[in-house]
Amino acid sequence: MSLHFFAYGEDKEKEESINNYKDLFIQYVDNPPSIKESLRQIFISGGVSDNEVEEYINHMIKKVNKFLNEKERVSKIKDKYPNITHEDSVIITTYTCEALNSEYSPYKILNRNLANDNREEGLKKVSKYLYVLLNSLRKLKRFNVSEEQKYLYRGIKFKIETKIDPNRPKLVPYIRNNQKTFWAFTSTSWLTSKAFDFLGDNGYHEDKKLKAGTFFSLYGKFIGYDISLFNTYNEEEILLEPERKFRVENVIPDYFNDIINVTCEILDSPLVLNDLNNIPNPNKICKSINSKKILMQKQFDIPFENEEKFTIYGVAMKKQKQIDLDISYIFYRIIDQLKIYAFKYKIIDTTPQTKNDLINSLENNIKLLHSKNNEYLDKYGKLPSSIDVDIRNIRNFVFKLNNKVKDIKMKIIIRNFYDFLNEFDVF
Repeated sequence: MSLHFFAYGEDKEKEESINNYKDLFIQYVDNPPSIKESLRQIFISGGVSDNEVEEYINHMIKKVNKFLNEKERVSKIKDKYPNITHEDSVIITTYTCEALNSEYSPYKILNRNLANDNREEGLKKVSKYLYVLLNSLRKLKRFNVSEEQKYLYRGIKFKIETKIDPNRPKLVPYIRNNQKTFWAFTSTSWLTSKAFDFLGDNGYHEDKKLKAGTFFSLYGKFIGYDISLFNTYNEEEILLEPERKFRVENVIPDYFNDIINVTCEILDSPLVLNDLNNIPNPNKICKSINSKKILMQKQFDIPFENEEKFTIYGVAMKKQKQIDLDISYIFYRIIDQLKIYAFKYKIIDTTPQTKNDLINSLENNIKLLHSKNNEYLDKYGKLPSSIDVDIRNIRNFVFKLNNKVKDIKMKIIIRNFYDFLNEFDVF
């Protein structure tokens, strides 16, 4: 299952591979793989035969849909993650789900390939699944530590290398201040007890079962997501993105339990999809709409030399900028969804479940956009500055879309968004 706390690749320090991702993923930007295409690739790359792969795909999708359709779970997902579609939920859940044969489970195949010494070969084998998984995960709210919860925890069954090995000169041992990389997705938990369960067993001592392995305490700049609601084993799981760099802070052995306790600081690491943000959309009707622009917004200029000179005024302005960016994130998300509706579904009359999910998500997003924008106007007396696009171009796109749409509910949704665009005539 998904909380095996992968250690794949931790002792294989490779060169930066951001270009490998870019070269592979650029082909999917305007034509993303379907769930079935992604699962087919992952199963075949893991060793499932051609004549069995359909059985594996159908079993996985049936199992995942049954899990997601639990009444209480549907309500919780909708409340916590109003912006994600049913397709997003399915692809995230497949990561946590066991296949017909456990060895062919997507998370095992994916992480083995991410940790492959031949980086390019490993990525090619899982590129479709990795792309759709990352895109769906990015729609979840990023996990942040709080004053009460400063660490994430991770347990693995074996003990890591803490000494220099002359026979393996490229191996970077776990020594204080050394930097290493988790190349695969890293499953963690905010519960120490949950992480402790995934350590190995080392016999009994005075009627007490002993543990063996390595116990990680992680803090710092997390880029991860709470996928507990999508975990088929109902585990409290925070999934960290691949290629997370960290610095070893402390390595303390626990001789009684045969455990090595390692404290690590997670460092800034590049997001593997960042380099795709500048790729234009080829659709002529909205070619000048850069729906990823919000991810490239310039940093707010703080009028002080360094953080030590922050004043209450500076902090307040930084908070205002963050609210501004939050509003524009919703704005660009709506544009993305409208483009999906227009070009993926071709304004067809049929309404499959995924299309209904998209329409419902759009409705919720537009309501949220109106609400947040009105709050911003009331508080700051002006419109968000980060929505910096050609409003006329977007209005033209929305107007043409409205003329083609036959669904009454969708027409109302589009009209509400059109009304919002009219507020920006000043630009």
